[in-house]
Amino acid sequence: MDRAAFRATLAERHADAPIVVAMLERHAARLEQLPLAVTQRDPEALARALRSVQRLYRLAALTVGDGGHALLRAVRSCADADDAAGALSATDLAAPLDGFERLRAVLREQVALVVVLPAVARLVGEAGMPQTAASALLIETIRTFGAREPDAFILTGHDGEPDPTHDTLGDFFGAPVLRVGPWASPGVALRTDLEPSAHEPEHPYLIATPTEVRADLAPADITSRLAAVATIGETANETA
Repeated sequence: MDRAAFRATLAERHADAPIVVAMLERHAARLEQLPLAVTQRDPEALARALRSVQRLYRLAALTVGDGGHALLRAVRSCADADDAAGALSATDLAAPLDGFERLRAVLREQVALVVVLPAVARLVGEAGMPQTAASALLIETIRTFGAREPDAFILTGHDGEPDPTHDTLGDFFGAPVLRVGPWASPGVALRTDLEPSAHEPEHPYLIATPTEVRADLAPADITSRLAAVATIGETANETA
């Protein structure tokens, strides 16, 4: 599946077999035998690791943002928790921003790129931001990445009632906002470490991991779990 097919599936919210968005940055770093701190700070190392993992698993999409931790680290690096401008210019956010651009320059239309950000409640609870400042930072971060033309955004963690402002902004940039916490978007199934859950929608169009996949998970296990997704579409076609 290329980028165009990925975007069409998100627009239609339907697929014969669900597309998979797995957060594999930490796993990719391990496969490249790189310390996690390197891919968190070095955009070329991050892009190289993700290109390798895409070739290995033939993924429909790659994610940047370290499961939302990149923005959280950027906020914590600022002396003032209200400093949205400081967080956006922090080194911790530079790697996913620059890494995103390097991935797009090389992969072009071969694969979709998805930006993973923490929901407002995570910014409040894990980074100590005031609610208003957290909301403003998330909006500015979506704008900053949105200008780079991602194919979707994922918001991680519990965020209470979803804020439609995020959806409107994502749509403006042609990148729908998907939620992978308790307020999971309709038609999205959540699989921690890509393992099936008992509480999945009957015919999901997208399967996502709610957090980074375990870094030390064996490639054979990931391959088999990705292959199992195809059987969802086969089963649906047989019962149609």
